Amino acid sequence: MALFTVYPSLGIVLFGTHHSQDVADPAVGFLALAIYWYGWTATAATGALIIGLLTVSLPGRSTRFFGQAWICLTPVLAIVACVYLALPFFRL
Repeated sequence: MALFTVYPSLGIVLFGTHHSQDVADPAVGFLALAIYWYGWTATAATGALIIGLLTVSLPGRSTRFFGQAWICLTPVLAIVACVYLALPFFRL
């Protein structure tokens, strides 16, 4: 789920997650190496910005509803979600 895919050897940036097999012959996949890291980072930054803006917009009395346990639980849930979403890339 990358926001964009970079093909540095070709100088191409495509919106969304693309695999070289999708646009070319599967045997040519080693010629057009795709870099997803920049797209993943942009996706994570966009999600963090949206969640941060939503959190800031909440009034003070509604933030007391969320206990301090969420501070420790949220990163753990995020890591589990990242591992689950990355499993297809590792073919597990």
